[in-house]
Amino acid sequence: MEPAIRAERVEPEAAPRRRRRALLALLVFAAAVRLANLGAMSRLPIAEIQLDWPDADMAFFYDWAGRILAGDVLGRDTPHPYKPWMAEVAPLETWERWWGGRQVFHSAPLFPYLLAGARRLVGDGFRAIALLQLAVGVAGVWLVYRLAETWLGARAALFAGAISAVYSPGLLYESLALRDPLGATASLALLLALSRCGPDARTARWVVAGLLLAVALLAREATTVFLPFLAVWLTWTFRARPRRLPLAALGFAGGALLGLAPLIARNVAVGAPPLALSSVGTLGFVYGHVADASPALFELTPMARDVLLRSDGSFRAAVPLVWSTYGGDWWLLVSKEAERLAGALASFEPWDNANWYYFRERSPMLRWALPFDVVAALGIVGVWLTRRSPAPLLLAFLAASLATLAATSLVGRYRLPLVSVLCVYAGATVARATHAASMRRWGDLAAVVLAVAILAAAAHVPLADLATNSRERPIEYALAARTYLLAGDHDRAEAELVAGVRAAQTPARPALVSDLDWKLAQALANDTCARGRGAVAAQELTALAAAYPQDGRLERLLGLVYRDCLARPDEANRHFEGAQRLGAP
Repeated sequence: MEPAIRAERVEPEAAPRRRRRALLALLVFAAAVRLANLGAMSRLPIAEIQLDWPDADMAFFYDWAGRILAGDVLGRDTPHPYKPWMAEVAPLETWERWWGGRQVFHSAPLFPYLLAGARRLVGDGFRAIALLQLAVGVAGVWLVYRLAETWLGARAALFAGAISAVYSPGLLYESLALRDPLGATASLALLLALSRCGPDARTARWVVAGLLLAVALLAREATTVFLPFLAVWLTWTFRARPRRLPLAALGFAGGALLGLAPLIARNVAVGAPPLALSSVGTLGFVYGHVADASPALFELTPMARDVLLRSDGSFRAAVPLVWSTYGGDWWLLVSKEAERLAGALASFEPWDNANWYYFRERSPMLRWALPFDVVAALGIVGVWLTRRSPAPLLLAFLAASLATLAATSLVGRYRLPLVSVLCVYAGATVARATHAASMRRWGDLAAVVLAVAILAAAAHVPLADLATNSRERPIEYALAARTYLLAGDHDRAEAELVAGVRAAQTPARPALVSDLDWKLAQALANDTCARGRGAVAAQELTALAAAYPQDGRLERLLGLVYRDCLARPDEANRHFEGAQRLGAP
């Protein structure tokens, strides 16, 4: 008994030191992982391409930060993207009306202002992005640890932080000028502050929580979806002491208004509605919910275009118009919404601005880090394992995150807030599994492992067609190849062109390759022929033509390669005849 008593006396003093050392080691590990990934990403063309890629959000945010640095701190000349597909729908003046006025911020503004600060601190280019996102990412790991420690204990917290540190899609988005990592980290800060509030908490804590709500809103306008869930949580928290609720709510609301005061003052100064935070709400709803919308990925479908034009950007007018696209078929509506909700937990990582599947093959850290299906499975099992001592606040946030994903176009980076809280529960799963192993409870360990494996496998069922047919896209290959060609690095350019052409050979795609796939094929033919390597082009284009036997352009391109590069007129004529049969020009 004596050793046990002695250990019991020492534990209160030793445990905090061990926890601090473990937390420090975790943060060093998280920073090292991010530095390694940033090192790999900095050597890829995307590091610089993102700064001026006109169709990407990264360039938009970078330009916005540049305008702030140039002196337009209030955003009087508010930047809004106006991309080619937008011009096909309506003129700029119409889009400005749909946005609620040109002076309304296009999206929640916190990220571009922080990016401007990072650029002021370390200069322009990839370094500023890396500095900001490194700080945001490590802070997010720390917040996951603290949340898990608050609700689940120190052991689960360490595992939760480690899982958060090696979430592969998160590492990708943290290496680009995208606001989503900041939105997730700000949400975690809000949840941690709320975790320390309760009926007996001083008003000052509620004020701080309100301030962090404002920060979360300024980082991610979708935080507004959490507000009804938050109201329910507040009512439940004060159910035994309802008289304390008004004072807490007053402090919380006061803190939120204080945090939003700069936004309100700016809006009044430039002539925008005082509480206007973003201009994309109605558009996102329309894109995601018309009957011909994809369950994931952003697509401007014919129905979405029609609803936008007929509603003139009004959400109230858009709702019945979206419903009209279903022709009164309630079952179709329910099935589409169920598919979207299931897609929020699917293994497929829907790309937007950056394709995780492409960059995973080019960064060792992304390749070996944890994908979404594993983290989601660990998190869902953790929710079940902790059901007897639930964390209502975290469960409310998970529900709000799923509602947010169901309400807008589903892309992978929008899942970061959801994943951040799932990491907290994933820590509970790993803690339970390691405890079972240490106690040699093999049945308990097998049950946990089997549950995780089943859920991870089930995550591959939703969006399976998209995962098969839309996993690859040509833009990353095309941009990288162009960059390498301009730099005179023909070997790497050829490798990207070959990889892009192979990626175009996806089953069940349309019979004809996309325009960008076609340009990749042409570039491969031109570059390899100019370097006396026409056989490479012939081999790759033959495989592509076999995948798209109705594309006469490919047959004609093969004919040119055999005639002009390989001096094989008979083979060239065979392909020219094939192109003529298919009606190619």
